[in-house]
Amino acid sequence: MEPTEVATEPDADGGIPGVDDHPRWYGAVAGVVAAGAALAFGEVVAAASGDIPGLVLGVGEWIVDITPGRAAQESIETLGSRGKAMLLPGITITALLLGAVLGDLSRTVSRWIGVAGFAAFGLLGGFTAARNPQS
Repeated sequence: MEPTEVATEPDADGGIPGVDDHPRWYGAVAGVVAAGAALAFGEVVAAASGDIPGLVLGVGEWIVDITPGRAAQESIETLGSRGKAMLLPGITITALLLGAVLGDLSRTVSRWIGVAGFAAFGLLGGFTAARNPQS
């Protein structure tokens, strides 16, 4: 058996050579792990600073702020005081699912999709956390 050469440079489209050797779900799992690590790091930074909320709380406050009045009123009437308790896990689950999608696209299409997607989510999380500290 002759040894094969392993390519280490990206394809012309930015794809990663040799990815067909692994099941498709590897990219999704990597994206979920990356998103979870990013959220955890944001919480560590928030806990260390004490002045800014975590990324999930910041996004939750931003969503509440941009929600139109009637929709916000209906959610208060329907959910009462449980609204934020339901919103924050929903944001976390959504972030993890989007991480899975970005991971899969990074693996199958181009790694730059994941880089750009995670950078965009980082900017959004940083913006929302910094714009309205602990309101």
